[in-house]
Amino acid sequence: MEPRQKDTLTVGQLAGQSSIDRVVLPEYPVISKEPTFSQVNKNFRASDYLYMLAVPSVLVSFYYYKTYRHASSTVVAAGLAFPAMYGVSFQKVNLRLRGFLENQPECEKYQMNFNKVAL
Repeated sequence: MEPRQKDTLTVGQLAGQSSIDRVVLPEYPVISKEPTFSQVNKNFRASDYLYMLAVPSVLVSFYYYKTYRHASSTVVAAGLAFPAMYGVSFQKVNLRLRGFLENQPECEKYQMNFNKVAL
């Protein structure tokens, strides 16, 4: 028996294939198609700030409690956790402004009708 050859794709075949399976449309009203940094920062909710501060605080406290490390590793963990959670919160606000997450308070702020799009 001959060894089975692997199906290899050439560069041209790879370029012709698309990784896009489907188009995702926003369910909620679009406030801004491409929100700027300042628009996103202006639309943070109290829940975003709470999430941004509470999650890293709990994680760092748990790490400190479990390891009893009073040294720089706890500071490093906090230094990485807080900016990471800011990025997560920033993305949530960005998705709300683009209509992919519930955005009723933002619609009221910009005097837009809040109607969920039926998909």
